[in-house]
Amino acid sequence: LEAARGWHMQAGRDPNPIVGYHATEIGNRGSAGQQGGFVSQRFVTAGKLRLDQAIAGKEIDEAHFGFHAQEQRVLSDVRVRFYETLVAQQRLDLAEQLVRIGDNLVRATQTLLKGRLGTENDLLQAEIRAEDAHILLDNARNESVETWRRLTAVIGRPAMPASSLVGELDDHLKPLEWDESYEMVLGGNPELNAARTRVDRASIGIVRARKEPIPDVDLSISVRHHNVTHDDVANVQVGFPIPIFDKNQGNIRRAEAEWMAANNEVRRIELDLQDRLAVA
Repeated sequence: LEAARGWHMQAGRDPNPIVGYHATEIGNRGSAGQQGGFVSQRFVTAGKLRLDQAIAGKEIDEAHFGFHAQEQRVLSDVRVRFYETLVAQQRLDLAEQLVRIGDNLVRATQTLLKGRLGTENDLLQAEIRAEDAHILLDNARNESVETWRRLTAVIGRPAMPASSLVGELDDHLKPLEWDESYEMVLGGNPELNAARTRVDRASIGIVRARKEPIPDVDLSISVRHHNVTHDDVANVQVGFPIPIFDKNQGNIRRAEAEWMAANNEVRRIELDLQDRLAVA
């Protein structure tokens, strides 16, 4: 974003003037000829600098949307990892409860077997259930460690010690309707807004390319002292290129193609958002 602002500042600057030394007829009648200096300046015509700055302004807008897109990605990743970690934490709690229930069932079945109120098969089934619960607990612990490490990575604090999260999985939930959600996504998506900004920038680029053949004017003024006649003389020179061979046809064609591509990119992103929203 700062880089785009720098380009915007630079795009509207006029060319620097040129100051130099000028000598002619050196050695004429054994003299130093004409000695002096000159100043020249290029004048950019047809509002080209204004158009360049407008294009750079669209770059700022695009960078601004890109900044907010990245900001949303980070916030979304943090929210997703938070709830993944919260789910893993609650799954671990449930797995610990299942282990306690399974171990209690094994002990109770062993007591029944000693009193001849149960069978070896009952004990075997209780032990299998308890073992399954222990396997679930091991898996839940591993998942809890994994989700915590991913959460601390996405918030940029990988060394943060594990702690309990506080939250509700079903709090503040509201039903989502397709039409309303689709309209919200298309209206506020920074990725789509950036693509629309590129269309505007490409449109200005076409105008800029068509202005390019209009020639800029070069003005040069020199003042010299004639050492033979001892007169001070001045020269004024004005020139500009004649757009006979190069009328910027290729760049105009490229600018028009970029505008078409930018429009197609907007449509592609709209369809991609619809596809991603359908999954969500």
